[in-house]
Amino acid sequence: MSEVRALQKMGSYLYALNGSTLIRIATDMTQTNLGNIDTSAGIAWIRGDGANLSIVDSTKGYFYDGALQYITLPFSGTPSSLTYQDGYHIVSEANSARFYISELYDPSSWDPLDYATKEGATDNLRCVHSHNRDLWLLGESTLEVWYNSGDVFPFTRYQGGFINIGCKAARSVASDDVSVFWLDNNLRVRRGVGVQSAIVSTPQIDYQIYALTGHADAIGFCYFQEGHGFYQLTIADKTFVYDTTTQFWHTRASGSGDNRHPAQCYAFFNDLHLVGHYNDGKIYYFNVNAYDNGGEMMRAIRAAQVVHSDEKRIFHGKLQIEFEGGVGGNAILDWSDDGGHTWSSPYTVSIGEAGDYSHRAIWRKLGASRNRIYRVKVEDSVKKVITGASLEAVKGNG
Repeated sequence: MSEVRALQKMGSYLYALNGSTLIRIATDMTQTNLGNIDTSAGIAWIRGDGANLSIVDSTKGYFYDGALQYITLPFSGTPSSLTYQDGYHIVSEANSARFYISELYDPSSWDPLDYATKEGATDNLRCVHSHNRDLWLLGESTLEVWYNSGDVFPFTRYQGGFINIGCKAARSVASDDVSVFWLDNNLRVRRGVGVQSAIVSTPQIDYQIYALTGHADAIGFCYFQEGHGFYQLTIADKTFVYDTTTQFWHTRASGSGDNRHPAQCYAFFNDLHLVGHYNDGKIYYFNVNAYDNGGEMMRAIRAAQVVHSDEKRIFHGKLQIEFEGGVGGNAILDWSDDGGHTWSSPYTVSIGEAGDYSHRAIWRKLGASRNRIYRVKVEDSVKKVITGASLEAVKGNG
């Protein structure tokens, strides 16, 4: 199996890097193999100028103008990122603060003297990223925002366009129509607008991110669907999602082991929200009416806040959770009385058979606790919507 490493829409086609193979996809979804690059896995970018594509992995550069060919890069090192702005294909050099620009609309032609250096600090450049015709230079510990000034070398740093924060993972950098998002060098998620940035991850999300490994390989993308914007970030085997509309976080998982979400790159094409799978070589689309991930379980989990009252014992009589009815499936309840360290045996009740809109999911005689967290799961491939919940409980004297 291969991974879909990058997606890029250009003109009436979608281009996908599937393993080592560059594929062109038409609006009728027919596919054409355009050739192969040298690497078959790992970090990669595709960018287009309307007529030509540039491709960069962690070792080499390529371009496609009817034939897939090598780019003779203007530096001796390896590329670390790729972007496109104002007719220029732009590549950063790994282990340096330099970025290079191509000739206008020609990713095959590069002058070794057409480069600039991130100038506000001496840290190495991790990623170049174009957003709303601003060029973001994200380094290991600082970042700068540049613009096209029209000078002999066209890009110039904004006055005040320096932020004393860096980037941990080049592929975590993604943007929507307003903001740039990335995993910073302190392992927090940031949102940049203009020449300012702010932390959007919560202490709880930061704690989970810090506990993971492989931060430098984090990968993210942005998309907008059903009135909500999302920044999806996968680190190791865990996927975090920031809803830019509500400013709330949630996690996404797939399969019975609650593994990472399978999507790792995104493109809007043919009126579909297309995503590339991280290990099966397929392109899927986000569908709010689908209740599994390409056949894999998509378990929904919701945990409540702690139920407590001044360390008094609370006797739990009945918990009722109201689901959107008539969809079928079961709800599984468990709880923790020690802050989430251990959990009770699971207790399963029916949400209601398909077409039964009057059924209620109720658990009774739930014992007593001083501090309790309830957690409910739905594993069936059905619509999973909680509309309300209520707990009947009595506070004891001790």
